Amino acid sequence: MKFTLFTPVFNRAHTLERVWRSVQSQGCRDFEWIGVDDGSTDASRARLEEYRRAADFPMTVIRHDKNRGKHVAWNAAVSVARGELFVPCDADDEFDADALERFAAAWMKLTEAERTRASGINVLCREAGSKKIVGHEFPSSPMWSDNLELFYRHRVTGEKWGCVRTDLLKGLRFPETPGYYGESRLWYELARHYRVLCLNLPLRTYFRDQTGNLSADIPRRDRLPAMYAYAVWHLRTNWDYIRLRPVRALGEGSNVFMRGLLLGHKVGEAHTQIRGSKAEAYWPLFALVGWLRYLRIKSAMRNQGGTT
Repeated sequence: MKFTLFTPVFNRAHTLERVWRSVQSQGCRDFEWIGVDDGSTDASRARLEEYRRAADFPMTVIRHDKNRGKHVAWNAAVSVARGELFVPCDADDEFDADALERFAAAWMKLTEAERTRASGINVLCREAGSKKIVGHEFPSSPMWSDNLELFYRHRVTGEKWGCVRTDLLKGLRFPETPGYYGESRLWYELARHYRVLCLNLPLRTYFRDQTGNLSADIPRRDRLPAMYAYAVWHLRTNWDYIRLRPVRALGEGSNVFMRGLLLGHKVGEAHTQIRGSKAEAYWPLFALVGWLRYLRIKSAMRNQGGTT
């Protein structure tokens, strides 16, 4: 089939109807829908099963006994996905009835050589309520780029949406480190080898309500191992782009030091993680800023009587 739609769910029974209506409304019917219930304690699983029974398209429901994070749910869906193109649809999403038709039309206009070099398609999101475009539009449309170049060179920010080749995802799984692994890891890995077709089409409505967010509800202490691992990987792998935005680079570099300390690592351990990389020359500055950020966080924790 042409598409696999994927929805990760953690305690989102109150918003699932929105994405269900969007899936049902698609003019293109050449798709399957995979819902992953990531350890919900509300009625999310029952709601997904209700949709599966009512669906006139193939639907799979995967159940995790405990909340493990969106990156693990993503891996589970990719492992059974059958569509040519993979479309992530969050549990509170709303997207246009012609979204899949637009993706299919744009994809089929490409030559075979272009599809081989492409990871997928990026499109825009609109704000719920105001309907304004979230963040920046792409510099031109259609435009060939990649997610590293878009963010660090063109400074395109804000929520985006799209589809990505499933065959590439099957070879690029998220590390299942406990915690929160941002999707940027995947987009940036693809950016090292493939281009993405960017279109200034707003096809998804973005809701900012984070209640019941799949990753945010993992306790912060449990989120740190994956956040630290990502910070190290990103700094070592993508310094050629990160350095293009000096203020951002300082934040990315200090993340390694600060998150390592919050995990209880020794002061020198974070340094060993980036030794030999091009970012190492800036380590004294990263360590200084990271130390100050660490002290500020610890002070806030003491004042609130909380834990990381």
